[in-house]
Amino acid sequence: MPPLPPLAIDEYDFASLRQAGQVYVDKTAYIQRMLEEPIKYAFLARPCRFGKSLLVSTLAHLFGRTDDALFRDLAIAAYLPQVPPVPVILLDMSRGVGQTLGASPRGLAGHRTRSGPSGSGSFCARRRTPRPGLP
Repeated sequence: MPPLPPLAIDEYDFASLRQAGQVYVDKTAYIQRMLEEPIKYAFLARPCRFGKSLLVSTLAHLFGRTDDALFRDLAIAAYLPQVPPVPVILLDMSRGVGQTLGASPRGLAGHRTRSGPSGSGSFCARRRTPRPGLP
């Protein structure tokens, strides 16, 4: 049995995973299903460490479309011609751990956004204080 590719522990960028040849569990068929069904809003409520950031990164690369080769051998590859590239603004909530919008001296306007998959930016509104009844 050939050795498995490396397993990414803290990597949430779709392009980085695919380009490095790391393990990527293909859930793009679910993305295709979301695109085909007529829905106005999609609310993705999942527990922490459940792949939400990776899904958002995958969506940003799908719609920003800088490199179609990233989707080679994935379920959504044949669907790509039906998805026109559009400008993408991605607010990356995974950086700036421990900051809140009010604690930032610049507020949201001072934080950079990421336009398309290649930019970088940061903003985090994670709550670090315990909430009653929640871990």
